[in-house]
Amino acid sequence: KNLFSVNLIITLLIVFFSLKCSEDNEPTTFTWSTVFSDNFQRADGSIGNNYSVQVEYGNGTANISGNKLRFEGSGYWAIRYSAEVPFDLVRVSVNCSVEAGNPGFGIGAKGTGTDLQYGESYGVGIMSGEFAIYKYKYNATEPQNSLATLISKSFTIQNSHTYKLQFIVDSKELSAYIEDLNSGKKDSIKVTDGGTLLTGTIVSLNGNSPASTAVLLFDDFNI
Repeated sequence: KNLFSVNLIITLLIVFFSLKCSEDNEPTTFTWSTVFSDNFQRADGSIGNNYSVQVEYGNGTANISGNKLRFEGSGYWAIRYSAEVPFDLVRVSVNCSVEAGNPGFGIGAKGTGTDLQYGESYGVGIMSGEFAIYKYKYNATEPQNSLATLISKSFTIQNSHTYKLQFIVDSKELSAYIEDLNSGKKDSIKVTDGGTLLTGTIVSLNGNSPASTAVLLFDDFNI
């Protein structure tokens, strides 16, 4: 009888404190909202009014081809979503495949400025066997743009494989995820920016290639 009473008291105490904790610390739930989505399922030709394209130091071009966003050629380039994305927490994802050459590709978020030569941006990308989150600064007073890698790890890209790339930026942490949709290989990285946090509203698809033969295909772009 005494043992039963003790067990009953312990059980009631556990239930009480569980309910009390639930009241004091109500679980926070968060649901993502899609503000823009593009699967590029349209006629070949111009990429449309939702984007602006800028190429520096090269001859690259962007267009719709075979229901994909195709970038071909050399240079450092950005395909910017034309509308502002003025949110503290931003998630951007896209599928990408390298069809020729060895170009780097990535996503930019929280960008500022009007073009590639002015402003700053967070980014995640793949280039030269490295999967990295970086902070990019475009400063007209400097002869070279400034790229600060915040975190990186090795990751090898195979031509004609499709990769899902996702980038999440908030005021506390930058995180990125990549998956080879052909082989199933996955990886992720995350980091806190120790400097001045960016609060821009520009989202972009980015790339870099020294070779004029480079070809990148993008699909399933979501913000």
